[in-house]
Amino acid sequence: MVLLWPILASSKPKLSLRGAGASFPNEVYQAWMTYYTTTRLNYVSLHMSYDAVGSGTGKRRITGQEGPRIDYGGSDSLLSEDVKEEFPDIRMFPTMAGAVVIGYNIPKLHSRLVLSIPVLVSIYNGSITHWDDPRLTILNPETTFPKQRIKVLARADKSGTTSIFTSALSNEDSWRYNYGIFSQGEFGSKWPNDTITYFAHQNRGMSGLILSFRYSIGYISIADAKESDVRSALLHTNSATVVEANTSTVQLAMHEAAKHLTNAKELTTSLAQYSTRQSYPIAGLTYMIVYMTSMTNCDVALELVRYINWFLTSEEAYRICVDNNMTPLSKELAKVVSEKIVKQMSCKGDNLWQRARIEMDLEQRPDNKLLLVSVGLTTGIVLFGFTAIGIYFLSKRIKFMRKLSEREWEVNIEDILFYQVVRSGEEEEKRFVLWPSMTSLTEVDQIEDGFMILEHILHWPGKWQGITIGLRLLEIRNLKLTSQATQATLLWLKDISHANILKFYGITTLDKNHFIVSDYCSKGSLGQMLKDKKLNLTNDFKFELSLDVANGLTFLHSKDIVHGHLRSTNCLLDLRWTVKISDWEYFRLHQKIDKKTPFSLLRSQTVIDNGQSEIQDLWTAPEILKSGHNQNPTFSSDVFSFSIILFEIYSRKTPYTEYLNELPVSQILKSITKQGLRPRDDCYIPDPIRSIMSQAWSDDVHKRPTIDQVVKLLRGLNSSRKSAVNTMLEVTEIRSVVLENQLKSLNNKMKELCRVTKGLVERQIPTIFHNCFIDRLTLPDYNTDPQPAGRTITAFAAALWIQLSVCCQVQWTTLNRWYALLDNLLEKHDGTRVDLSLGSSIVLFFRSDSEHEMPKPKSSDDASGGERTIDSSETGIYQRAAKFSLELTDCNKCLFVRSKNEFVNGMKIAIHQGLVDVYLLDNVWPKCFFLGHTLETLRNMINYAVTDKVMVSSSFGELLDREGLSYHFEPNDELNETAVATFFLSENPKDSKPAAAQVHMLPVIV
Repeated sequence: MVLLWPILASSKPKLSLRGAGASFPNEVYQAWMTYYTTTRLNYVSLHMSYDAVGSGTGKRRITGQEGPRIDYGGSDSLLSEDVKEEFPDIRMFPTMAGAVVIGYNIPKLHSRLVLSIPVLVSIYNGSITHWDDPRLTILNPETTFPKQRIKVLARADKSGTTSIFTSALSNEDSWRYNYGIFSQGEFGSKWPNDTITYFAHQNRGMSGLILSFRYSIGYISIADAKESDVRSALLHTNSATVVEANTSTVQLAMHEAAKHLTNAKELTTSLAQYSTRQSYPIAGLTYMIVYMTSMTNCDVALELVRYINWFLTSEEAYRICVDNNMTPLSKELAKVVSEKIVKQMSCKGDNLWQRARIEMDLEQRPDNKLLLVSVGLTTGIVLFGFTAIGIYFLSKRIKFMRKLSEREWEVNIEDILFYQVVRSGEEEEKRFVLWPSMTSLTEVDQIEDGFMILEHILHWPGKWQGITIGLRLLEIRNLKLTSQATQATLLWLKDISHANILKFYGITTLDKNHFIVSDYCSKGSLGQMLKDKKLNLTNDFKFELSLDVANGLTFLHSKDIVHGHLRSTNCLLDLRWTVKISDWEYFRLHQKIDKKTPFSLLRSQTVIDNGQSEIQDLWTAPEILKSGHNQNPTFSSDVFSFSIILFEIYSRKTPYTEYLNELPVSQILKSITKQGLRPRDDCYIPDPIRSIMSQAWSDDVHKRPTIDQVVKLLRGLNSSRKSAVNTMLEVTEIRSVVLENQLKSLNNKMKELCRVTKGLVERQIPTIFHNCFIDRLTLPDYNTDPQPAGRTITAFAAALWIQLSVCCQVQWTTLNRWYALLDNLLEKHDGTRVDLSLGSSIVLFFRSDSEHEMPKPKSSDDASGGERTIDSSETGIYQRAAKFSLELTDCNKCLFVRSKNEFVNGMKIAIHQGLVDVYLLDNVWPKCFFLGHTLETLRNMINYAVTDKVMVSSSFGELLDREGLSYHFEPNDELNETAVATFFLSENPKDSKPAAAQVHMLPVIV
């Protein structure tokens, strides 16, 4: 039988049936084609394809306006009147229907949500804004809704789902007259203003947003709702019946539609207008587009008629449709399509259905069915083994074709769970990203630098089917994943596996960019590791790295795979320091695209702008460079690239680094090709390795060894091999000793920093409080939350308020000199400064330890601000305050008189004495706050002070007199009716005491 198989196969006609268009029914169409092709294996060599390129593209291709011509098209939208007029032979007919459900996310809502078309209209036009609206409560009487605002979601892109949804809403006059039916998304949207909270990209993005945002609602295809486990609502019809989206409820609407389409000229309609009391109203038909009489290839036209008749009548086609959550045509509607389309199609005047009936009758005859069996029996037992082999290869072929149709090489980006490893101390934490939410186009737009964040996430490792994977951008121009040859190559690449080859799992697509899904190598590239001077690499470890690269390249060459652009940057290191060669898939894929175009020209030039493409040529063989990259790479050119990597490993230098700082890269490349320039010899490279390199980078291609010979030479150099892991453990032990010494040094530096910090803190806190705070100073612990504590101590002080009048044009050099002067005087007189703003400060003089042991806690009498008996031990602070203020006034005049730029108009000083509340904040770092009635009095005194004079309260003057020192006081004639008597303190002390008539009052706001 197998001997006759080539004869039987050659007698079968070879046909190709091509389609393109809407993506909505794509999964069903792909499954239909796979199954239908197997039913025709005995009669025709049939190749079927369908490109899910969108409804618009499908309509343009069937009419010849774009791309290669197709035999049938797919569309969710209708043909325009202009197209119908230009192509009168074109007909559209329904193939299946898809239901759109209302998904929602309401936490703690246990019962199924019930909605109606009028309520949905009110939600999407903004009439209903909260979940506890009475109109929702009427439909759900046993449900308690949260008092939360409804987050309304819609599609960002143009989609048939939006068209189906708005078609159902248009059954209500309020929606039909104001908004109507549309399919536009966020851009050019016809949605009511400010109603939509978020826009989602594609059905996957919609399901991601619904799952991510609580109290949200959105419309989504039933297939994606079930796949993402999104809860969907029931719908309340006009007849007070609650219905659910399923095959039977959608087919009820089809049954009504069939009645109206029987006598209609066209087979296009909206199911929403045929809703009955039991039918689901939010559903739409998807259509196939065919030529009724003008197909030129009658054999293809005949096969198309048989294919349409098969999916209209076959139980298997019905089951496939249901399994993919689509609704097959009802019997009534399928009959209408058969009568108006299948039985009316013709080619060159012959009715195709009649020819199809004759063929099907012949194929059903018993003698034809037993033909192959009878031939097999006559061949005898001798050919039985060959038959089994033929069946085996046939099953392999069918299995292979099934893999192609199921696109096993394709990895959905939504199936990858990306994560980032965050280390905190000795523990690791993995932060995961929910991909459906991240891939929502509008959500990324709403995040600042959203696309940069998304690009950053793509460099994270991910989990896919329990495997830790990484993504690499597939930099190949004009790569068409729809080509069967390319798809077959991708399936073949999946079977390639070796310890030193980065495993290829498939390709995923995001925003028209293709990414290779492969093993994740956490140690980065070999080139990066060699540049890390912190790693002390032994010759044993370098040998293991070299042998890993050589073994990987040997395996590729054994599979007839040329790498083509081998460099240290595409040799990656996994967790066990094993080298894995990446980007080995490029050249094989290039051969499936365009063998005539040089390999380098098909690579996407993503780095050419910054000169990196020329630097990458430093690893390229000279014969490739001489040809201007017009010659494709070979096994020998891979060996040359390996010799450069071998130099990198043992020298730990970038190749030609000694020339890169002196010559442009283009000049270096010319020297490589014309003068035989090679990397300069390095003393750290062993002689045997140097010998291998010199042979492998020879200009003469025929003198270079094969990679198998290189591996034999390398293995002969090291008989006592150590694994890369053992070698790194030895390096790690040496490194740990160095780290211990560094840790001791850091501890000593930390102690010194603590001492300096303690000194800085002491300068910020008055000396009198050092004993009660500074000794408790500890280093901050950032792993625990701070527990702030504080207490208030009341002390008696002489207080000064200093106010500079500063112009807007400040000369900071002069101002710095003024603050340096202030600090010197404070250190001289033992005062404490608190800066309030630029030029505004409070200076406090507390009793020293010799004058008084400790400040006493504040009593209720003291807190009231009443009179207090002055202790003789307190008098020293007033003398320091007076001297400080007079010296500062004199120095200030000298400082700013010499300044030509008079940015300081003058300085005011006010002095008072009394109780001051000192609040000590016992936190990681200490802090003091000064409060109290005394400072409030000063705040008001400074408003009436005069430039370059020292205003003092009368009580302060009495204390100065009590110390036995006499100062001259000038009267303040402009003030009256105050609670505090004030004077101006003169620069020179005299033996006169102010008379009572000279005392004037200062108003104080308490």
